[in-house]
Amino acid sequence: MIFTLLTLLAVLSAWSSIERRELRWWAITLLPVSSAVVISGVANDAVAGLPLVLCPIVAAAALGLTGSAAVRAVSPARLQRILVDVTAVLGLLCWIGIGWHLTPFATALNQGWRGDAGIGYANVTGVVLGIGAIVAARLAAVSRHPADFARCTLLITAMASTQSRTVLLAALVAWGVVTWRRPRTGRVLLLVAAPAAIATVGLVPSIRGGEAHPVDAVAAAVLSGLLLAMLVRWHASVRIVTTAKILVVAIAVACGVLLRERLLDIGSAAGHLTLWRNALEKAWRGGVLGQGPGEPAALSRGEAVSILAHNDAIQFITYYGIPALAAGVWLIGRLLYRGKQAPGRSALMLSPVTGAAVLLVAVAGATDFPLQIPVVPALVAFMVGVDRGRLRRSGRTECRTQPCSIPTEKRSDHDEETH
Repeated sequence: MIFTLLTLLAVLSAWSSIERRELRWWAITLLPVSSAVVISGVANDAVAGLPLVLCPIVAAAALGLTGSAAVRAVSPARLQRILVDVTAVLGLLCWIGIGWHLTPFATALNQGWRGDAGIGYANVTGVVLGIGAIVAARLAAVSRHPADFARCTLLITAMASTQSRTVLLAALVAWGVVTWRRPRTGRVLLLVAAPAAIATVGLVPSIRGGEAHPVDAVAAAVLSGLLLAMLVRWHASVRIVTTAKILVVAIAVACGVLLRERLLDIGSAAGHLTLWRNALEKAWRGGVLGQGPGEPAALSRGEAVSILAHNDAIQFITYYGIPALAAGVWLIGRLLYRGKQAPGRSALMLSPVTGAAVLLVAVAGATDFPLQIPVVPALVAFMVGVDRGRLRRSGRTECRTQPCSIPTEKRSDHDEETH
């Protein structure tokens, strides 16, 4: 609720810059989802829980409008840097929480300590850090500034400290897409993997041990910084880059061996299958309109409820029924396709970086529930809003310099981000 109120304050601060067209687009995009939730709540006599379960939708709309309006005054790269700075703070809290065993920023479980940066759930924290790492890599690829490389390294280290196998798989998929569409960004992620791996090794004693080992964490961070400086300075050297890749593989294998109890926990996979089967049975009993938002609202208030399905799609169908499924398909279509365009202009709305972030959330949502935590859809919506603002500003610039019907010359990788 506090986070949602902050997002509403953000959109109020930018209200004078918000265009009616943007209000209409976000309303049309999110109205079916909101309607499905409200209809299910009314049909199941769970109206009291609606304010809590509508928070992620409200937060997403607020930051989406804020990002779109802010592009009129601030460059998209600057807005992306703000997002990276915020997620980097969360990454630093994860590192401190594990290195010093501070419970506000890390959680102690049977299989070791996991960073959560105060969000409360390590897997969702990993998703947020993964989004930040993708954007930071894009900024580093364009600016080549050492600080951008350092932020990306910190975010990848913190993401590894969450020990989330779901996020690890989702990050690999997102990296593949980024490398395909933006090779320079993919190379940055691969370049900083070696320093991030060294920093992660320094956290392993604190992750596995009953006592904190801050000296190991600091020493590894220093070595990581030295290696990063060397890689940034001599990134064109084939020998150094090849050595860094070999180092990444070796350290990844070593960390996998040390943390094998967590990585090879097949009981978790079997538990997910059971959860999905039970959730689908509940969805069948709930009928067309689902069971309503009673359970998620009770969970938000700290009350005991049945275990969540750990799958966003199944969870939404269970709670809100078939209308939620149709609204989800509508939402995906609105995010991906921006309508018929002039020749030479893409009909896809999302940039490759935002698309990779959306894909990361989608893959993580297959075995978890990141979309039900307001900060995740809010960050994604902010990136979508920035993309929409960038496209709108780009279109206006082109229309002032040439007829809009004339195909524009394809810009370079660097120009597209700095236009």
